[in-house]
Amino acid sequence: MHKHRVENTVVLPFDDFDPNLATGMIWRRNRTASQPDLQRLIEPAKSALH
Repeated sequence: MHKHRVENTVVLPFDDFDPNLATGMIWRRNRTASQPDLQRLIEPAKSALH
């Protein structure tokens, strides 16, 4: 916090902040036919994000 402190700024703590990160995954279905290793990566990622 000290790095961002300037003479005319006051920094106040707060406890009502609820950060969220929305995550999505996009893949091309035709890529798994030509690159079967991708399917091995996609399935666990789909289950983790579902």
